[in-house]
Amino acid sequence: MMKLETPIGEFTTDSYKIPAGDTLAVSPAIILFSSDDYKIITIDQFIQIGTDVYTPLLHQNCMSPDQKTIYPLTIEQHDSDQITLSDHYHSIILELNNLPDLQVKPWYPVIKKKNCIPCTNCGRCSW
Repeated sequence: MMKLETPIGEFTTDSYKIPAGDTLAVSPAIILFSSDDYKIITIDQFIQIGTDVYTPLLHQNCMSPDQKTIYPLTIEQHDSDQITLSDHYHSIILELNNLPDLQVKPWYPVIKKKNCIPCTNCGRCSW
C-alpha cells in the first residue's frame, strides 16, 4: 500500500483487494515527478465538495452482469498552485490558494440494484 499526503488530504492505493472477476480500467498508482508534481490514480477514496462528488466508478455490464470494470479517480498536481480531480465523467481544477471545503472519504466497490419502473429488461436486477 502506498500513501501520499497532499494539500487536499491523504491518498492511498491498494488498501484493499478488488473482488475476483472485476477488472481495472487503469491500475492504481502514485507517480511522483517532483515534490510539487504528482499523479495519483486511486480506487480507495472519493472526494466530496459540497454536493459534488468525485469518485471511482464501478460499471457493471447490463447484458453480462458478471463483467465489472472499475474506473479510478485521478488527482494531479503539475503546477504548484493547481490540483486537477478527474473521474470517469468529469473533472475540476482547484486553486490551492482558494480551496473549497472538501472531504476525502473511503470508497468501496458496491453494486447498487436499480428499481426501474417501467422495467427495461437490462438484467441488472437479475429478473
